[in-house]
Amino acid sequence: MILFFQVLLLILTTMIWGFGFIATKWTLMEYEALWANSLRYLFSALFALPILLWKKSFKNFWARQKFAMFSGLLLFGCMYLQVLGLEITTVAKSGFLTTFYVLFTPMLSIIIFKEKYPVSLWVVVGLSLLGVALMCDLKWEGFNLGDLYTLGCAIFGAAHILTIGRLASSIKDPVEFNFMQCFFMGVIGVIGGFILEGPPALAPLMNLHDLLRPSPLAGFLFLSLFSSLLAFSLQIFAQQSLPPHQVALIFLLESPFAAFFAWLILNEGLSMMNLIGAFCVMTSVLAVPLLTKKSPPKLEGDPVF
Repeated sequence: MILFFQVLLLILTTMIWGFGFIATKWTLMEYEALWANSLRYLFSALFALPILLWKKSFKNFWARQKFAMFSGLLLFGCMYLQVLGLEITTVAKSGFLTTFYVLFTPMLSIIIFKEKYPVSLWVVVGLSLLGVALMCDLKWEGFNLGDLYTLGCAIFGAAHILTIGRLASSIKDPVEFNFMQCFFMGVIGVIGGFILEGPPALAPLMNLHDLLRPSPLAGFLFLSLFSSLLAFSLQIFAQQSLPPHQVALIFLLESPFAAFFAWLILNEGLSMMNLIGAFCVMTSVLAVPLLTKKSPPKLEGDPVF
């Protein structure tokens, strides 16, 4: 029953992230990739700070928060490369190449932790990637730099999933851990933004009426509150019982949800191939309980929190 509940939490997480594709596009209406990503986590950091102060999270900072900082660095790299890729490549190719984390997660686990996986896992991974490709309705026009950035995003994403999987049993408070990693991403994002691009324009964030329509302000609020503070907390909690390769497969539901919201909000059509692809992805996720339940090595020592 506990595992079923955590799978449901991950499905809710993918639903939030699916809408996050649309919210990210809204932020790119006025901002370049670096500030679009940095402002998202600056918002997250500002919302997280009162909770972190209340929990006294900055006490014995290095001893308690070094793992959250490392996790945040991986996640920032993942998100920045995804947004950077979206500036150059198509949404369809970005949506497809991002999901390669489902392949890179077990591959990195094999290389780093010497894990072994059954043939059934690779069959399910292949089926899931085929499903995402059909959903994205790919029209390849040559491999470009944006595609390379997006593959880098998938590698960072896989490393983050593995890191959380290794830390999960030692995390006593998933919310505090996630709020700290988001706070850290906000700090490094702002520093990087000022160094590389200078001060951001704040005018697009000043009109509160923009909350009621597609706009950078609406996008940042959704991404910071829901995609970052809520969804990543749910991920950390769920990974306390689910191994990384299963989590990566469940995360593929992000693509069907993204397509659904694009159809609902942006009036983008869904072809028969798209629907077949969605069916393949959902079939792959349903196969998760049939895969090996072997867990990755856990972090030895005292709890993180």
